[in-house]
Amino acid sequence: MYAGVIGVALMIVVAGSSATVINPGQTGVKVTNGEVSGTMNNGVHFINPATDRVHRFESRTSVYNTTESALTDDDVNADITVTVRWDIKDGEYENIYRNTAINQEALVDNAVQDAVVSGVKTSRGFSAKNLSSEEYQKAIKAEIEEKFNNRGLVVRSVTVDNIEYPPSVAEKFRKQQEAEAQKKIAQNQLEEERINAKKRLLKAENKKKVIQTRQESLTPLYIDYIEAKNIDKGDTVYVVPDGESTTVEQTIEANSTAGQAGT
Repeated sequence: MYAGVIGVALMIVVAGSSATVINPGQTGVKVTNGEVSGTMNNGVHFINPATDRVHRFESRTSVYNTTESALTDDDVNADITVTVRWDIKDGEYENIYRNTAINQEALVDNAVQDAVVSGVKTSRGFSAKNLSSEEYQKAIKAEIEEKFNNRGLVVRSVTVDNIEYPPSVAEKFRKQQEAEAQKKIAQNQLEEERINAKKRLLKAENKKKVIQTRQESLTPLYIDYIEAKNIDKGDTVYVVPDGESTTVEQTIEANSTAGQAGT
């Protein structure tokens, strides 16, 4: 009997309820009679369709990409394409619903876009040429973080994907880059020539030292000794100084031939 009563009660509950699904990577904010009554993780949940509403937010990292106009301090108007990775802070879903937006789409429109546009417009503190610098990217991120701070959001990363300048400015930068590239090539050529000149000088100095060593080895006394030792062995004398690795060739008169002619 009791089982039957419970079964009827469950049927009444189910009949008066409906199922709602929170997908993986989402968090639901449940609102009952216009007041926040809790959050829902991914899965199937039963709600009262007469009194309850569920508003969904992303619980995983979201990616926002946009192209915005940016005016520099030298009055160049460039189009900046930016990609921002961001999250909702844990435990902030209910506060976001109350104070910022009723769902993910509204959150992007009301909070994320505003913060990113404000970040891009920090370009006013940079010259057109410096928009590609790491400092500008840091300035964008700092501005977005400041805007996100009281909205329950957090920045994961900011990248400047593309910068499109007006044609005249783009042409000016192209010529500057070409000139800088040519200057770099010329500097590299000069450095290479300097290194080669140093090598040639070193080679000449080493050759000079070898010649000097040979000359110092061929003293008159040493030559007399070689002549006397090799006088009958031909007219070419090879001199190898003690302790030296250099061979010196010296040609002398064959005295023995001259003596035979005199006889």
